[in-house]
Amino acid sequence: MIVCNPDKVRPDKGLPPMPGAIGDSYESFLDHNFDSKKDSKDLVKRIGKPFLEVYALAIGDTDPTNAVMVGDALETDITGGELAGCKTCWIVKDGIHSEAIEVANDNQKNNG
Repeated sequence: MIVCNPDKVRPDKGLPPMPGAIGDSYESFLDHNFDSKKDSKDLVKRIGKPFLEVYALAIGDTDPTNAVMVGDALETDITGGELAGCKTCWIVKDGIHSEAIEVANDNQKNNG
């Protein structure tokens, strides 16, 4: 299985599930149902953020320190950008973590 978008959460929290979540489920199924000589991680190949191959393709010969990865997902966008040596810009207002950040901000205001 090739997972071309490792994101696990949809920004709108709707269905269908994101490819990253499907890949995780497939790996879990393989681990629990087959006595295979191959590791499930070898059978499920992830490409795209945060894996470095996609950054190498996108950046090309450019110095990664001159590139900026902009994204809303810490696990894929920001982690991948940092691993590739890029600057990162985390979008929080409308991103997948926006509700958690709003709750944290509200809690801080109420406790501060």
